[in-house]
Amino acid sequence: MQTFLTPSFLEKEEMRLLCKDAITSDLSWSAYIETGIHLLNAGEESAAFMELGGALQIAHKQVCTTPAPTWRWAMRLTESANLLVITLNLLECERLIDPFLHNMHSQIAVLPPLVGCPQGKNKTWLCNWCKSMNCPRRQAQLAAMYAHQARRQGQKALH
Repeated sequence: MQTFLTPSFLEKEEMRLLCKDAITSDLSWSAYIETGIHLLNAGEESAAFMELGGALQIAHKQVCTTPAPTWRWAMRLTESANLLVITLNLLECERLIDPFLHNMHSQIAVLPPLVGCPQGKNKTWLCNWCKSMNCPRRQAQLAAMYAHQARRQGQKALH
């Protein structure tokens, strides 16, 4: 039996409420991601780390407690991890990135086959994505993409 780090950004009772059903989990994850990206782009990396960690924990619970995990939640786990890597880099905690990504890769690799994978994508594709996030250039590209995405959303909100 393999043992993995279980993320713990949210209290047990809070997780119970945030993950009580599929709709609540979906909305909770989306809210944590959106807030985390906003805080990240506002230069509030420590606060962003906690919000994005909450999203990671919700996605982790959905992937690991479902007998047949879905592509959607596995991709959300990966996206949450990507944003945490970007945040760790900004917090100058680069030494944590490699072990964190190794852990995420290992957790995805041992999942049962994912339900609803798009053509050409599966657990191996997600594992390779995790490995690619070790590259500082890849981290910078993703950080720029999320910053651009946040600016576009901000401009839409003004109109």
